[in-house]
Amino acid sequence: MYFKVNKDLLFEKLQLVASILPQRTTLLVLGNIKITVEKKTVCLSATDLDISLDTTFQTEVIEEGSITVPGRRFLETVRDLPPCEIEIKVIDDFVELRYDRGVYKMPAIPIDEYPEIPEISGKNHFPFPSNLLKNSVLKTAFAASKEPGRRALSGIHWHIFNNESIMVTTDGRKLAFYKCLIKKEETIKVNIPPKALRTLIGYIGDEEFDIDIKYDETKIGFYLKDTTIIARLIEEVFPDYKQVIPKDNKKVLEISREELLNALKRVSIYADSTSHLVSIDIEPKTLRVYTETELGSGEEHLQCTFNEKSITVNFNASYLSEILRNLDEEIVAFYINTPKTAVILTHKKKKKEELIYLLMPIITS
Repeated sequence: MYFKVNKDLLFEKLQLVASILPQRTTLLVLGNIKITVEKKTVCLSATDLDISLDTTFQTEVIEEGSITVPGRRFLETVRDLPPCEIEIKVIDDFVELRYDRGVYKMPAIPIDEYPEIPEISGKNHFPFPSNLLKNSVLKTAFAASKEPGRRALSGIHWHIFNNESIMVTTDGRKLAFYKCLIKKEETIKVNIPPKALRTLIGYIGDEEFDIDIKYDETKIGFYLKDTTIIARLIEEVFPDYKQVIPKDNKKVLEISREELLNALKRVSIYADSTSHLVSIDIEPKTLRVYTETELGSGEEHLQCTFNEKSITVNFNASYLSEILRNLDEEIVAFYINTPKTAVILTHKKKKKEELIYLLMPIITS
């Protein structure tokens, strides 16, 4: 194997494929990137067994072949090079990277030890607008569970039916729901690892185009012009989120998103480091954010509108701030029932989309 490539092009592709590499693994070869060289094309591949990614580029190929190389070391080596042309070749059991001022050699592992990249069986496929997919993921992915034992809640639940696309995530404490209108009457209901979708939207950027999506009973694939991402679907059943979205929250608080977010940032400096508890006293025209611990105390007063006399609700400041950062409008609305039941946060419904966040308050004795 022997090819030449521009440093910036190679680094761009390596950044993408390295995002799939597992942080920790007992299987050494999974820390490697597979390089396949055919004709004028180089393909870089990575997998963590749940998610696989292939990306290709055109360059000068001198000798075809394939090998695997330590992924992060390869990325770091290329990253720190100056702008240059790079030669990459296999010599004995090493991959040699050479440019006009230096040479680096990395131990290689043959491709016969590398897992096969899965393929999607069946004929289920459809196009989906990249901008809608990106917005759906950005508005929901943060709320997925990061706890290892909660497999069903670790994914992004994607349900398409009757020309509507719905993405939902939850960790049991907060929930994110995003719906947009699309032109697709067929039904799909899958639970996707967030890592796959985050990698995808990081790659597509702000460009607007249709992504070709294929799926079967166990996998889903996203096919772009030079990159393919295939993810194993999460088998565990996502809970029925409709049952936990309250329908009787009649107390309505409206407040400046930015002012509340900034107040939370300052007051939470004094909050408990585990619970991050802050209390919010709500009156018809004013709101008080406060906390008091052995670290000290902090409070701020903000203007608001509230359609009831008064109520106090305790929140995890980190969770509440995270939700506020994902709302776009200047004025946000809280729909409240009691201090012990789930609170809905949202902004004005737009013509072709709906965004709802659910947050459980902290209940103190």
